[in-house]
This record gives sequence, structure tokens and C-alpha cells, in this order.
Amino acid sequence: MCLMVRRMYLWTLYALVFVACSSKSSDLPPCADGFTREAKTQLCVASESPEDDVAPDDVAPDDVGPDEAGPDEDTPTTDTGTEGGVDSDDTASTSDPDLDGDLDADGGGDADGTLDTGGVGFDVELSIGSDGLAHCAGNFTVRTSAHAAALSECQVIDGSLWFLESTLTNLNDFSGLSAVSDALLLKMNFTLTDISGLSNLTQVGGDLEIIYNFMLEDLNGLHNVTTVGRHIELKHNGLRNFSGLSSLTSVGGDMDILFSSILDLTGLQNLTSVGGTLTIYDNAVLGHISALSALRSVGGLQIRWNSRLSSISDLPELQTVGSLFKITHNNALEDISGFSNVSEVGGNFWVASNPTLCQSAVTNLVTALGEGLSGSVVSTAGNKEDC
Repeated sequence: MCLMVRRMYLWTLYALVFVACSSKSSDLPPCADGFTREAKTQLCVASESPEDDVAPDDVAPDDVGPDEAGPDEDTPTTDTGTEGGVDSDDTASTSDPDLDGDLDADGGGDADGTLDTGGVGFDVELSIGSDGLAHCAGNFTVRTSAHAAALSECQVIDGSLWFLESTLTNLNDFSGLSAVSDALLLKMNFTLTDISGLSNLTQVGGDLEIIYNFMLEDLNGLHNVTTVGRHIELKHNGLRNFSGLSSLTSVGGDMDILFSSILDLTGLQNLTSVGGTLTIYDNAVLGHISALSALRSVGGLQIRWNSRLSSISDLPELQTVGSLFKITHNNALEDISGFSNVSEVGGNFWVASNPTLCQSAVTNLVTALGEGLSGSVVSTAGNKEDC
């Protein structure tokens, strides 16, 4: 009798386990399109159909750099044009340039103005504009010398031009280029040492971003660029100075100078206005910023975490800071007399945590600004008290 009861108990237990497993399997969510659930393992596997065997589009990788510190006190924030700074995701502001792959059957030129691309992966449509220059319309990513050669006849890029993770050492194929209507990006070109091929370039209508080019020591080649329509970002390069930007007079958006090995800002002596926020952040050997002597107005100002910056004394023309004013964590800073002619700060005001800067100098600046200081926050803590 006991044996019979035990057998009935075991069979009942087996039945419950079977029902539970079956229920769990039936409750699994459906697989994504193009996948089916394998009966034995219950895993989603790719369907074996010819239409699934298609290579993904050839697009630029996510334009994301190494993680950097958080927004509170260790990295510039992202309020472009108000209380702004660098983009927190480290991305260029334009969409990924097009690699459409639509080559001519023979890879050669057409009567319609298509350049010979030699099979590099994109067509270049060339037309003569009303200015008499050869215009190439589109957004282009250059990674190889073949890409560069395909664009060598373009004098105006009506779109964006990206040099992204390329194998180039120079940009000599672009010696005829005079304007880029949208963004010009040079990023992660680890063999690039010379950009003098851009010496005829005078205008960048969108962003100018030069980042993670560790072998690039100068910007010679940009010396004829007078204006940049939107954002400038200079970060993690091998640059020693900015002498290649000697003709630059205005920046429409933010300007970020970050994580560099520059000793000073030589090359920016003709810069008069930055429409967004000028951010000078974590430049380990930067000693002074006297090259900004012509600067008259900025949309915002951040000078932070520059460990050897000792003086901000030569900004005689600076009168207006449209929004954020933040001078913090500059451990060697002793002189801020360069702000003596500033009459208006339109946003929050921080001159704080500069351990060698006399608190009396900060107090005098706040007093001088008076009603010209219109932000809701005034922070002056953490400066040197006993002087």
C-alpha cells in the first residue's frame, strides 16, 4: 500500500513539473523579425532565408570618445548657447555622412558630372556653381587615400566632410578646397601629421571638430579660415599651439579647448567673439591665455581645472559674458585682473575653489560687476582667504 502511494506521488510530481515547463515555454515572448524560436533550446535563432543574408549599411561608427568625468565639477556641461560647454556624448552635431555605394557600372566619370571614384564606395556629383567653383554636394566620410583622391576636384563641399579613423598622413588632395558648408570633422586619424593641404579653406559653415589626432602637432592649413558657423572643439590632439587659426575672428557657437598639451593660446589673437560658451578645460600645462587679448564677447565662459594656469590678466577688450561665468579649480591661479572691464554677466557666477587666488580679488570683481551680475547664483567659496 505504501509503495503504491509513493508511486502515485512521484507520478503527480512529474506531471506538475511537465506542466510548469510547458507553461514557461509558451510564455516566452515572440522572437524579433527574421528570427524563430528553436524547439529544443527555446532560443531565438536567425531564420535561414536569402533576404536575411544582407550586409549592413556602411556607416560611420558611433562618434563617441572615451568616458570623461561627470557634469557637476569634473567636466563642462552641455547647455549650448546658454550655460553651455562641450557635448556630453562627444558627438559631432551632423548626421553620419553618406556612403551610398551607388557607383557607376564602370567606376568612371559620367557626362552628368560624376567624378571617377575608382570604386571607393560613393559617387561624387560635381557641378559648377554661380561662383565659378566646382561644387560637390553631399556628406562625405574619408578613410583612405582613394576616398581623398575621389574628392580632389571639389572646391566647395555642399555638406559635411569627415576624416574619420583614416589611414591618411596628409590632406594634400584637398589643396583646392575653399569652403565646407556644414561640418568639418577630423577624428581618430592616428597617422595624420599634416593638414597644410587645407590651406585654401576659408569658410566652415557648421562645426569644426579636431579630436583624437595624437600625431597632429599643428593646425597649419587652417590659417585662412576666418569664421566657423557653429561649434569648435579641439581635444586630445598632439597640438603645441593654435597658430594655424591666426585668421579666426568669430565662432558662431561654442568653442571648447580641452585636454591639450598647449602652453598658451598663441594663434587666437584675432578672435573677437564666441557666440556660445568658451570652455578652457583640463589643459595640464597651459600657463596663460593672453592671446585672447582681442576677445570682446562670449556667450558664456568656463575656465576650469587647468592646473598650471597662473594668470588671467590680458583680456582688455572683454566686456560681455552672456550667460555662465565659471572660473574654478585652477590650482595655480593668482591673477584675474583681466576681467576688470567686464560689465555684464548674464548667468550664474562661480569664481570658486581656486586655492591660490585671493578671496579679496574675487570680492572686488563681484562688487565691480554690481547690477551687471544678473544670474541667480553667486559662488565664491574655496579661494585663498589669508591674503
